Amino acid sequence: MNEEQKRLNELTTKLQTKENEKNLLAQNIRFLQDKKQNLGQQITAASQLTDNLNREIAFLAHDLEGEQAQMEAATQKVETLRQAAESVKQRHNAGRQHLDAQQYKDKEAERQLFEQEKKIAVFQSQKDNLQHQISENQIRFQTRQEEIAEMKTGLQQTDEELSNAQEYLQHLLAEEENLQEQIAAATRQVETLQPQLNDLHRRYDARQNEYRLLKSMVDSMEGFPDSVKYLKQQSNQWNQSAAPLLLDVLNCPDEYKVALENYLKTWLNHYVVNNRQEAAAAMQLLDRNNKGKAGFFILEDLTATSQTRPALFEAGLPHGAVEALQIVSVQPQYRPLLAHLLYGVYIVPGNFEPTMEQLQTGAVFVSGNGKFIRRQTAFEGGSAGAYEGKRIGKRQQLEQLQTEIETTGTQINQLQNTIEQQKNQLRQVANTLNNKRSEISRHKQTIDGISKKSMSFKLRIESLQSYIQESETKDTGLHGQINQLQQQIQQLMQQLSGLKDSYAAQRTLTGQAETAFAELNRQLAQANEEFNRQNIEFHKQQNRLNSIEQSLRFKENQLAETDKQLADNNNQLTQTNEQLTAQTAALQETEEVLQVFYRKKSEHEKLVSQAESAYYEARGTIADVEKELREQNRLRQQSEALLNSLEHSLTELKIKLLSLKERLDIEFQVNIDDIMERAPSEEFTLPDLEEKVEKMRTQIARFGEINPLAIEAYNEIKERYDFIIAQREDLVEAKKLLQKTMREIEKTATEKFMDAFNKVREHFIEVFRALFTDEDTCDLVLTNTEDPLESEIDIIARPKGKRPQSINQLSGGEKSLTALALVFALYLYKPAPFCILDEVDAPLDDVNVSKFSNMIRRFSENSQFILVTHNKNTMAAVDVIYGVTMPEEGVSKVVPVDFRSLTNEYNEVTLNEK
Repeated sequence: MNEEQKRLNELTTKLQTKENEKNLLAQNIRFLQDKKQNLGQQITAASQLTDNLNREIAFLAHDLEGEQAQMEAATQKVETLRQAAESVKQRHNAGRQHLDAQQYKDKEAERQLFEQEKKIAVFQSQKDNLQHQISENQIRFQTRQEEIAEMKTGLQQTDEELSNAQEYLQHLLAEEENLQEQIAAATRQVETLQPQLNDLHRRYDARQNEYRLLKSMVDSMEGFPDSVKYLKQQSNQWNQSAAPLLLDVLNCPDEYKVALENYLKTWLNHYVVNNRQEAAAAMQLLDRNNKGKAGFFILEDLTATSQTRPALFEAGLPHGAVEALQIVSVQPQYRPLLAHLLYGVYIVPGNFEPTMEQLQTGAVFVSGNGKFIRRQTAFEGGSAGAYEGKRIGKRQQLEQLQTEIETTGTQINQLQNTIEQQKNQLRQVANTLNNKRSEISRHKQTIDGISKKSMSFKLRIESLQSYIQESETKDTGLHGQINQLQQQIQQLMQQLSGLKDSYAAQRTLTGQAETAFAELNRQLAQANEEFNRQNIEFHKQQNRLNSIEQSLRFKENQLAETDKQLADNNNQLTQTNEQLTAQTAALQETEEVLQVFYRKKSEHEKLVSQAESAYYEARGTIADVEKELREQNRLRQQSEALLNSLEHSLTELKIKLLSLKERLDIEFQVNIDDIMERAPSEEFTLPDLEEKVEKMRTQIARFGEINPLAIEAYNEIKERYDFIIAQREDLVEAKKLLQKTMREIEKTATEKFMDAFNKVREHFIEVFRALFTDEDTCDLVLTNTEDPLESEIDIIARPKGKRPQSINQLSGGEKSLTALALVFALYLYKPAPFCILDEVDAPLDDVNVSKFSNMIRRFSENSQFILVTHNKNTMAAVDVIYGVTMPEEGVSKVVPVDFRSLTNEYNEVTLNEK
């Protein structure tokens, strides 16, 4: 079935392609036919439209002449009516002004009458208030007298409590002072011992560091040949007795170590062994492993050949000389070796010059500073290194340091125990003092409370007495004010009678003016009505004339467009006929090919239908089973959904019931179980009960609480309100002054910032081009020019041949030069007396280092520059160089070199030679 279906699909694809071609041709033919029909209709319609337009244009030209004549007559009539209306309007304005004047006088009289009545009402209200205040003052006067008596009794009791509390406080303060003296004594003792402990710790740490450093150097054998190190590491293979090196078996005073080390430097790395077998085993080990050579001293040979040698100088040592054997300390078994090596060796001062007789004795003279060694036939020497003299006696020095470290550690432990005992005693006393202070603090708080209570009584008594005095004074003043107000009210009543008569006369004059103005209004309305009616007719005539002119222009334009469209449609009709003939021939050819494809398709469809019948029969059975299964699933899901809905409804009902139960219990103290057992009353309904409950709640809320002291509270709050208002006005005024000052400060700061920014920008561009080239560009740009003080600053740097989007895309050297340009720009804006630059030339190549050095040289005329650098080119360009070296491990030394003095000396030498 698949093969037949595949062949059928291929044939169907070809058939569909041809059908698409046929449909496309048919659509094109229909489109061309429709287009031909539309063009014919458009040509016919255009011809008819042209005839109609010619007739309409003639009619419109005739109508235009008649309307123009009517327009001239309407214009003259409108002008006549406008002049008449203008005359009436002028009389109307004069009447309006007269009426406004009368109405103003009327309102002024009415205002004066109202002001007089208001003054009388205000004075009467003030009089009533003053009388009310007098009655209230009498009531408060009696109340304050009773309060004063109660306050005096309370004040007497409080003063007695305060006296007792102050006596106990003095006792506690005496105990506190005693504890403070004990703490001060213990603190002084700890402060005395602590510096001693610190000194011991520093000495202990110094000796430990020195011991670790020296032991590390000894163990690592730094500076020794590889052969010597190798033998040290493999000592168990050639020597079981741990043979030492020569430099480890001898020691001497420090002032002679440089001289001895210079003389014995050839033999210091030699091992000292007991016999030849050990030396041979070591050399064989070096040979097997290709580790070089090593030297050995054989003690048994030296012991066998050792003999007492005569002294070289019987008459005594040369002046200032010291025999080397006398200053060397060594264990007895190594004494013959030292006697062999140092026989005839003398340490002499640096300026010693031996005689020929002394040299002929075979003696060897070594300078104490290690700068020369003089023999009978040889003279060697030169400068002494900073590290010379440090190799001899390291192992003895290690043992001495170990002993000193142990002694110092014991002293530290003893002193720490003593200090800890003092501190424990101090903590105990301090805890006692803290407890005592807490008790004092609590007692002071009690005294403060009693004092505040006493002060409160006194202040309240003074306040009440002051209030009574003020009330008496206030009553006297209130009676005087009432009499004064009564006199003012009588005077105002007399003035009010005269104002009422004047107001009635003015109202008569205003009525006459209103009647005259109403007549003028009627005349103006009539004139305006006639003018407006004629003006409307004028504009209608004008609109008709404009409409005819527009229609005439539109028809003429439409006639020209129609003629043009008629010519275009005739051309398109000719082209459409030609295309229609060609498309019809192609359609006939495609239909013949389709007939052949239809026959082949019918044959293949018969074969495919037979195979599909069997396939769909089996598939129908499967579909029935699946349909039955889907129906059962649908019924199950419906049941589950219904069950969930019922459970959800049950839960909601339980929640509502619980909420109702709690509300009845809280608001009405009613148990819902009791209500459920009783039958509902038919006398009331639920809406009626809810409405009744809501009304009762509203009435209770409106009643509020009764405050008998509301007036007194109001007066106090009003007084505080007036004070706060005054303070607020002061704050507002201060705020305005502060804002003005802030604006002035911001303005000044902005001006100074922009001045500094522009100068730094100019210096930045100048220095940048000096460090790069004149063709390179750079700039400093404010991101927010509206607020420069808060704006960020973008640094733009574009070396020649690059267009980076940001400064991060530059190389390390370019970034460093850009940063230096910015630093020097800031320096140029405000030069400093000296500048410190720490390794700023590290990422620069030699060319840029040269530019950097020239820039420093240029700016050094006005400032002093201190550079930290490892670059030789930078060092060569400075005036003075300070080199930091380490002649010995852990100890640094500064070596200054002033190139200026060397240049001056060179110039002087050159001048003398010339």
